Parts: sequence; structure tokens; C-alpha cells
Amino acid sequence: SADAQPAVTGPPPGAAAWLADHSLGRDLPDPGDSTPAQIASFFGELTNTQQQQLTHRHPLTVGNLDGAPVPLRYEANHLALQQA
Repeated sequence: SADAQPAVTGPPPGAAAWLADHSLGRDLPDPGDSTPAQIASFFGELTNTQQQQLTHRHPLTVGNLDGAPVPLRYEANHLALQQA
């Protein structure tokens, strides 16, 4: 239909800033080639505070990151809309 959105191919918006972020003292998974299971595992290793820090620092990436916890994705998308 004319209202259908195209599938996202490639990394989400903000991926370059996400990859350059070493605030947690570790590399963040590449959103362009990590599987949802790898992303879920990564977030599972973080504290709630670390998850919140990434969500607030990179809302466009977290909000579009398959495998990120759904509540974080919702929060990230809400933040991204407020910043738009």
C-alpha cells in the first residue's frame, strides 16, 4: 500500500555516535551487523543505570535496535520524539 514504510536496511540513525561511545569502558555492539540475540545479550550484561545512560545518550539508535529491551526502546522513541 502507499502507506507502507520501507524496511530499514543498514544501521539505525545515530549508529556512528553509538559506535564512538566508550563511556561504559567497553565497545558497544555494531547495530549494522549484530544479531538481535547479540544485542539482547549485551543489554542483559548492563546495569539498569548503564541501560538508561545509553538510552538517553542514543535514543535514535536504542529505539531502533532489534534485541534491545522493549521498555528501553519505547523510552528511547519517546525521547527521540521530544528532541525532534
